[in-house]
Amino acid sequence: MKKKNKYPFHRGQRVRRKGSKTKKYGIIMSNDWYTIGDKETCRIPGGPLIMEGFIAIQWTIRGKKFICMDKAKDFETF
Repeated sequence: MKKKNKYPFHRGQRVRRKGSKTKKYGIIMSNDWYTIGDKETCRIPGGPLIMEGFIAIQWTIRGKKFICMDKAKDFETF
């Protein structure tokens, strides 16, 4: 049986890319792996699509907020 990966972050936590020396950071937007679809209204066979190993991060760029999907292993807390 395959071991399920543990989610490394929690919602609202500040993260930045590993090895980055800048003060720029993103904010985690979910409590679990990136999920496409809602459990109750999803039409994808087998339920919503869970992208294990990916997280949702909100970045602020020039005053505008963007939500991106990135690999969890590329980020660290500060």
